[in-house]
Parts: sequence; structure tokens; C-alpha cells
Amino acid sequence: MDILSYIKYFFAVVSPVFVGYIFAHFLLLRRKILDLEYKNLSGKFFIAFLSYYIGSFFIAIFMLLLSMFGLELNFDYMLIFILVFLSISAYLYFSKRFRYREKIRLKKMIKGTVTIEDDLKIKKGKVVTDKKQKKFPFRLDRGKLGDVLFVIIAVLIFLNFLAVLFFTFLFPIRFWDSIACWSLKGKAFFIDSDIFNFFTSHNYEFSHTSYPIYISLLQTWIYTWLGRIDENLVKIIFPLFYLSLIFVVYHFFREKINRILSIVFVFVLSAIPIIVDHGYIEYSNLLFSVILVIAVYFFYLWRAKRKIGSYVIFSAVFFSLLGFIRSEGILFLALFLLLNIMFFFMDLFRLKHHKATIINFFSSSILAIALLVPWY
Repeated sequence: MDILSYIKYFFAVVSPVFVGYIFAHFLLLRRKILDLEYKNLSGKFFIAFLSYYIGSFFIAIFMLLLSMFGLELNFDYMLIFILVFLSISAYLYFSKRFRYREKIRLKKMIKGTVTIEDDLKIKKGKVVTDKKQKKFPFRLDRGKLGDVLFVIIAVLIFLNFLAVLFFTFLFPIRFWDSIACWSLKGKAFFIDSDIFNFFTSHNYEFSHTSYPIYISLLQTWIYTWLGRIDENLVKIIFPLFYLSLIFVVYHFFREKINRILSIVFVFVLSAIPIIVDHGYIEYSNLLFSVILVIAVYFFYLWRAKRKIGSYVIFSAVFFSLLGFIRSEGILFLALFLLLNIMFFFMDLFRLKHHKATIINFFSSSILAIALLVPWY
């Protein structure tokens, strides 16, 4: 495989982040209160994986729409689609960082409390506080011992991930359920440059034609960028699901407890044999679990902080994505809609801000249903 193919393969894997980042920016990062929650490293990775899942969902819908309008699933359309979103995402990301740094630097200059060293730190993106933080007594999650322990556990987690990668690329797709439910569809969509031919022109009843095609479309997306079928390289999406579980769960723990305990718990999770197995086996179980956890997490945040409607929008997108991954996902979406209706009437009687309650309810419910309409 030449260098250009590797570059295209890299873009095929990371391009969903560019698409989903726009959604994450306007719903989370644009608001100062929410943006501060994701300033640390775990928060940034959390946003990256949120963007990946949302972006891949929109890419799958884009491919469905192309077939619905009789257009081929060719590389040119996909390249244009990504370049548009890449341009917008790059502008939003870098302009936000520039504005953030300049506002802090100017504020410190006006107060007269910034030194030359502090100004250099601010220009590099590091926040300088007005007062020096007090040094607390020895804690395991601070100091050299804590740093060394954190690095050791992080290396062990990384070794688990390397093991998952090794088994991923060791074999092509070889499990019958994976072939019948997803892989065959992904290859057929690529070969035909169309989605509907698989269902209308061929007799593939054994492949569960009613089964959702999110994973199949992700595989088609990678094949289209590669320009050929490669059942080893296409499996990279499954270690990504495994990696997202690690960073998402670490972020959840890090919000409540210190980093040492957080990474210990994540290491235990990452080393569970069935979790490791599903990091390279081409099934949807691990993916479905990660998406369900994120969907419930944002739904919980919405109920805990009802003034922030962005949370229920995120929850709606991920509950809708469940219906695009597995057939039983529609049941969880129905449960989300039922709870949404129940809390809507409760909030109408309890809260004074009826306008926000109505907007949050209808926008989240309509969006959750609308995202699944192209598939159904």
C-alpha cells in the first residue's frame, strides 16, 4: 500500500471527528460554563469520541441519502462532504482557542498582575491564575509518586490496547454473524456503489436484511476511501470502540474521584477478557454498550441540570444511534421518548420556564425520530 493510500486510510478513520465536532461545538463548547468542563485532557478525549460517534452517524445518513436520491457512493462526493466539514471545524476550533487565549491575556494585562513569564504561558494556551494555589499535604494523586503510578497504569492500559490491535489485524473478518449481519452488506454497498441494490436486486435473506446497517456503512466508508476491499484494515473501527470505552469511562470517574483511582478502575475494565475480546471481534455488543452509556449519561445530566437543553439533544442523538446499530435499539429509543413525554408534562406543572421546556421536548423528540427516518 503506497503513502497516498495510508493518508486516505487515516482520513477515513478520523474524518467523522471533523463532522461531529461542529455539533459538539455549538451544543457544548460554545457555552463557557460547559466548555470549562472539558478543558482537561480527559475532557478533550471525551469530546473527540463524542464527535466521532456523532460524525459517523451523520456520515451513514449522508450515504443513505445519496442512494435515496440515486447518486453513487463514490469517493468524490465523500471527499467534498468531508472537506466542507473539515473547513468549518478547523475554523471553529482555532478561532475559539485564539479568542480564549487573547481574552485571558488582555484581562491579566489590564489588571497588571501578569508577568512576562505568565504572558508567555497564556500565549501557549496555559491558564494563569491570580493567586497561587495552596500546597496541600501529601496525596497519592499528586506528586512524583502519583505521577509514576499513573504512568505505569497508563502504560498497562496501552499494552492492553496494543494487544487488541494485534488481534484485530491478525485475521480478516471471520465470524459468521459478523459476515452475515454487517461485512457482506459493507462489501456489497461498496461494489455496487449503492445501498438499495443489496435489498432489491439480490437474494441475501440469510444476511438479516432488516438488521440496522451502521457498522456496514462505516465499513463501506473505509472501503471507498481505500478504493478497494481490505477486511483487515476495515476492522480498525472495533479497537476504536474499545478505546472510546476507556476514555469515556475515565472521564466519568475523573469527574467524581481523583486520577489514580480513576485510572485504576479503567485499567480493571480494560483488562476484563470479554471486553478485550469485543475490542477486536467484529460484533456490535461493545459499541452498543458504549453508546447506551453515553445516551443515559446525557439524559441524567439533563434531569440534573434542566436549564441546559443541550444535554437532552445529545441524549436524543445517541438514543437514535442505538436504533441504527442493533434492532433492539429501537426499544431504548421508545423508552427515551416515553420518559421524555413523562418529564415534559411534569416540568410543565413544576417549572416556570415553559418555553424552554417545550423547545427541549419537541427538538429532542423530533430529532431522535428524524435521524432514523432515512433507514426505516
